[in-house]
Amino acid sequence: MPVTDILEIGKQGMDANRQALQTTSHNIANANTPGFSRQRTQMATQEQPPGGHVRINGVQVKETIRVHDQFVQKRIVSEAQVLGGVQARRDGLRMVEDLIHNDAYRVNDMVNKFFNDFRDLSAHPETSSMRTNVAFAAKQAAVGFRELSGNLNSLKATLDNQIGAAIDRVNTLGREVADLNGQIEQAQARGEEPLELLDRRDAAVRELGSKIGLQETADGKGRVNLSAGGVGVLVNGTTFNEMTVMRTPADGDKTAGSVDVFIKDGNGLRKTTPVIKDGEVGGLLYVRDQVVNPALNHLDSVAYEFADNVNKAHREGVGADGVSGRDLFAKPEALQGAAGLLQISDAIDKNPSCVAVGMSAGAPSDNRVALAIAGLQGERLMPEHVGSGSGAGRYTLNDSLTAMVGKVAVEAQHEENNLAHQDSIMRQLENYRQSVSGVNLDEEAVSMMQYQAAFNASAKAMKVGDEMLRTILSIKD
Repeated sequence: MPVTDILEIGKQGMDANRQALQTTSHNIANANTPGFSRQRTQMATQEQPPGGHVRINGVQVKETIRVHDQFVQKRIVSEAQVLGGVQARRDGLRMVEDLIHNDAYRVNDMVNKFFNDFRDLSAHPETSSMRTNVAFAAKQAAVGFRELSGNLNSLKATLDNQIGAAIDRVNTLGREVADLNGQIEQAQARGEEPLELLDRRDAAVRELGSKIGLQETADGKGRVNLSAGGVGVLVNGTTFNEMTVMRTPADGDKTAGSVDVFIKDGNGLRKTTPVIKDGEVGGLLYVRDQVVNPALNHLDSVAYEFADNVNKAHREGVGADGVSGRDLFAKPEALQGAAGLLQISDAIDKNPSCVAVGMSAGAPSDNRVALAIAGLQGERLMPEHVGSGSGAGRYTLNDSLTAMVGKVAVEAQHEENNLAHQDSIMRQLENYRQSVSGVNLDEEAVSMMQYQAAFNASAKAMKVGDEMLRTILSIKD
């Protein structure tokens, strides 16, 4: 081997180990960077030149790779969308449970007080102060229904805002993935391996999966394409189809509705609300449409039956002024929205003596109407699909409100258990990802000493080669 080969091999060793030291330093610097995959410099023996005798030609750096498990990445994306949905459902159900647990029981108490005051009135039908108590209890019960309805609608508005914020984040992440696709494609076309860009894209896809359900495919240009079940293509190469939310506009007496989710594709805007089931967006939509809306409908049904049945009985009686046919509550126009619109009738509000106690004018001891209304407290007025308990398919007003609270509580506990299970799965996957791709500072320290020793040895080889060359030259002189 010529002496100059010793110098060249030493130089190659120094260059290769210097690059390996740079990679190791880069790993250590990013040990706490979220989503970072550790990198490794791959070395190989220098290729032999064609022809000639075989000899050792030193070392070369083949490439610097990131230590990455694509299967684990796909599992994390898949489980992240489940976790995002469960988390959103658990948090939303907690808000609903906290709201209706207190407010629904308060409405129950107000309705019970209303019936109890009527029962007291039936015992003292000639007492005007008892009529005043009944009128006040009716007014308070109506206020309770309206407040609970208003709070549930406010919660719907909060969920709508969260859905809009989640869709904004989906758009931000989708554009980032499409942009990174372009950068990665360009870098690979130049013969570079954009390791940091790949890490950034993987992190963006993982977060995007937690927002909305995803299916990921790769093409031959180093790009990933993303589609969501039922929604359509989100990212196709460097193109991103934006999503948006729009609220159903008000129409005459009809107030504006909840927000719906749309995707912009070649055919314009396409509504996707009914098909989004996974991720945070799917979880928020579930709580709004499958929990809050049914609770509002349930409350409207209770309020409507309460007012309608009380009014039917009250119209049969006469007030202190001898007038009959009055409603105690303002007659609900329709079942939908009944709780939010429930209020005492103007006549009763202005003059509690209009409260009917009996059916005959001029009979102070007649208490038949008061007894009939008080008896509604134990009547099974509610249909089976909104109640619970025993009976021939019908339930009391109190039982029905209690059932509404219980249903939400059971579902909230179910999602709490689901979240604990899914969180455990995600922790296991993340721990495995860290074991494969994470930076172990002890291992990096060992590698650094190893590469440093090889670098120093290569430098020593160059020094020896230089001394040999100097000796040869001095002999020649």
